[in-house]
Amino acid sequence: MSNDKKTSISVNAPVQGANVIIGSEQNIAGSVTISIGDMTQTIQKGTGAVSDKEALQKLVDELKASLTSVPAEQAKDAQKIATRVEELVTEVSAEDVDKEGVEVKVNLLKKAAENVKDALPVVLGITTNIVAHVLKMAGN
Repeated sequence: MSNDKKTSISVNAPVQGANVIIGSEQNIAGSVTISIGDMTQTIQKGTGAVSDKEALQKLVDELKASLTSVPAEQAKDAQKIATRVEELVTEVSAEDVDKEGVEVKVNLLKKAAENVKDALPVVLGITTNIVAHVLKMAGN
């Protein structure tokens, strides 16, 4: 009799685009979807120079793209950033801008961005620029 141990592996489904690792454990995180609504109309109806609105729109688009790279374990933090940006843009785009409301939302956005700075430092830079543009548009 042979002392050879034989291992049999059976896969009963198609395996496409996957790595098969034998002898260890692998955690695979699914893709993370972060939602920032289309803020174009909201930004355009706000007060401020056209160039400021265009710059803000570009920054929001950059943020949206950057947040797709967030690690799965920080998806909630990333979604919070997206929500805070939407709230802030909506506030600064109102006919009668509530400057105190803008300040509160700015601080909430900064705090949310700080939570992902180690995993995604670019987000902190983009949100800092968004804050600067929003404060300028709000007259703060």
